[in-house]
Amino acid sequence: MVQSTRLSSAPAHARASLGGEPDAGYGVLGRTSAEYPHFGGAGSESIAYASTVDAQDRLIVAGHSFDAQGTLVASLVRFHANGTPDAEFGLRGFVTLPTQLPTGSAWLRCVVALDDGSLVVGFDVKGSERRHVLLRRLRPCGAVDLDFLQPRGGALEFAPASTLDMLHGLRPMPDGGLLVLATTHLDRFHGAELALLRLTPGGVPDPGFGTGAGPTGIAWVPRPAATRLRRPWSLALAVDGRILLAGDVLCEQESEPAGVAVSALDACGLPSAGFGRGGIVRLPQTRNDALRDLACRADGRVAVVLQTGAGDAVSLPKVIQLQADGALDGSFARNGVLIAPLGGTAPCQRPQACAIQRDGTLLLAGTPWAEPGGQRVTVSRWLPDGGRDEAFGDAGSLICGFSHGIGRTDGVCVDSISGLHALENRILVAGHMLECEMKYKYCALALHA
Repeated sequence: MVQSTRLSSAPAHARASLGGEPDAGYGVLGRTSAEYPHFGGAGSESIAYASTVDAQDRLIVAGHSFDAQGTLVASLVRFHANGTPDAEFGLRGFVTLPTQLPTGSAWLRCVVALDDGSLVVGFDVKGSERRHVLLRRLRPCGAVDLDFLQPRGGALEFAPASTLDMLHGLRPMPDGGLLVLATTHLDRFHGAELALLRLTPGGVPDPGFGTGAGPTGIAWVPRPAATRLRRPWSLALAVDGRILLAGDVLCEQESEPAGVAVSALDACGLPSAGFGRGGIVRLPQTRNDALRDLACRADGRVAVVLQTGAGDAVSLPKVIQLQADGALDGSFARNGVLIAPLGGTAPCQRPQACAIQRDGTLLLAGTPWAEPGGQRVTVSRWLPDGGRDEAFGDAGSLICGFSHGIGRTDGVCVDSISGLHALENRILVAGHMLECEMKYKYCALALHA
């Protein structure tokens, strides 16, 4: 998930009086939605998987939709800073990209905004003989940039003999470059390895990044000994230029969960010598946990957001905070570990995204199940020491949701989150909503910071 760097600078008294309330200047009473256009008689659905915010505070929500012929397409919608759909983006506010390609079926995974207003969209492409990563760059108007990553047509290769490349994440760099995180099989005799590719602002692999072993611009991400990779992995950038990555690992022999690991690379793609052992930390007591998101604080500390429990019956968010050197941060919560519900009384609390505001408060967003009205967006805020911010929402958390009503007598609304973004004066939550009419819509919710 990509967080904005345009963070809150509102005075403390403003946060205390407005923090967590819907921003009435955004959409309708703080909420907005967009349904994929009807070009014929068939219905349409819009399921969000990724979101980003550009330099003009416009929110872009990306995912998959069905067109009038029932064909699955990748689609993006852009909302103005006031929450209204941007009709100048693509056609009627939507950009559509095909998912059926000559090389296989494409599945949208990520979208990031660059400083010039363009977007980069990342896909997994599954073909009959291989699986590969595909990037598309869109100009600010939504038109596809046909010159990007040519002559390979946007396809990336992480290892010469690999037939299985899977995208995990994209992250724009301060200089206009781009980081691409993917799993790749080096050859048929080896398991999956985690590869990080750096592209220059011109879309060319950066020859100064990585170890030089393999394709240009590739850094191999270390993982704990005797473990295998498990999807997904996330990446974040630290203020000092380090690259932080976190994800789930499996026991190499038994293929059982082995917990969550965090790796750190320096700006050149080499393991950070000052982080853990050889640039990697294996988080304690996380065998039955799953990674959900990752964020870096301004002072170099790292917040790793997990979901506890092996199943969905009883589950809570867990935040483990590390110091800049990878050691547990004893000043945060209870010896560096926070386990607490997002809000409400639902037994299954699913964290889906996090963001850190300028004052150091940590935002968590998720969708607890079985709250009144169904699966609803819930946002909680935590102080730098791990205590709940009582000035936010209702005693530190807010059950809000993408729809205006709590629920309806003829059904429930089910929300899913694709991104949490902390802007200068508001908090944006992006995702999709399944209404009781069984229609999916792209949605956004704005709260006062």
